Amino acid sequence: MDRASGSRQLRPVSFDAAINAYLDSAKLTLKPRTIDSYRLAIEQFRKWSNKVGMNSTADLTQGRLVQLRDHLIRQPRLRAVKGGVRGQRSTSHRRRSPRTINRELQTLKTVINSWRQRGFVALHRDDISDALKPLREAKKAKVHFSPKELQAILSAAIRHDHECFVATRVERSGLRPRGTTTRHRPIAPFTAFMMLTGCRRGEALSLEWSDVHLDATDNYGRKVGEIRLRPENVKTSHARTIGLEVSPALRHILIALKLKSGGGRFVFGGDDPYTGDYVDSARARLLATPGVPNFLWKDLRSTCTTYLTNAPGIFGAAAAYRAAAQLGHSVEVAQKHYLGVLRGIPREARDLDSAMQIESPLRELRDSGLGSRSLQAL
Repeated sequence: MDRASGSRQLRPVSFDAAINAYLDSAKLTLKPRTIDSYRLAIEQFRKWSNKVGMNSTADLTQGRLVQLRDHLIRQPRLRAVKGGVRGQRSTSHRRRSPRTINRELQTLKTVINSWRQRGFVALHRDDISDALKPLREAKKAKVHFSPKELQAILSAAIRHDHECFVATRVERSGLRPRGTTTRHRPIAPFTAFMMLTGCRRGEALSLEWSDVHLDATDNYGRKVGEIRLRPENVKTSHARTIGLEVSPALRHILIALKLKSGGGRFVFGGDDPYTGDYVDSARARLLATPGVPNFLWKDLRSTCTTYLTNAPGIFGAAAAYRAAAQLGHSVEVAQKHYLGVLRGIPREARDLDSAMQIESPLRELRDSGLGSRSLQAL
């Protein structure tokens, strides 16, 4: 009706111009990683529009969007070429997962709606949603690990940190005792942190010592410590606070890490912070250890949420609310995906250390890997 009355003018442009306009605007509000993921779907759209002979946003109709959706569904899954160069892919006979397709559909809905707001396309929001409706996905249960599996992960991380070279050049020259140079940067403290806070990987990697307040008190005046995540480091851009009363052992581990940090800026890595590639390569080494379950870092986040939501002795009747607040999602998510999925947690367990039954490896990490003398001096 607005267009018919002339109050809203359609301004069709080329697809290249429309895409560039969206990306220039997105750079002001979205994170670089998010934009990189959007580019994959945008490139699919660009190839499809060239294939069907469309050059301008004026050609984009609801029927065309239905064809675009069918095109995305028909695309085969890509696989790495065995023996090829890094990043080389070839098509396979397998179909892509609904989750992958839905991610592209959601991205393109966002992009085309931005064109609609700019007057580039003669489509209504409902036309776009109807044409690019998502596929039905099988909803899998959130991953969580048993106490035995958590013990195996932590123990493997501790052994990983203690691995040393047989003899380095410096050791052969007599400047250091043989067999005292570790092979890798420590990953056990990072693993324990992910397991006991439920942080996202990016939140942990960007954590600075200025965000960690080890002397913060609880409502009873006891020093329990807390972590204050800044909005620019959180996926949802909402700041949140993680109280360390849920894991006394983690507070001691952080105290020891700070004593050994030498004034470095970041909690994990000091002035040379850990990267996503490094922690992922370290995780791959842990997976090679017999008995360690196949896990992703985000699986430790869901495991933390599961125990916080279902442990009767930690947050009591407010478990779903408090767990959601610590993890940074809604109460509805906690109730829908985590509540009631884990039973058998001892009622007397008042913290994650005992609820997960990982006190022994945490004690080993604190005492042998991080310097028990420093802790005793406190």
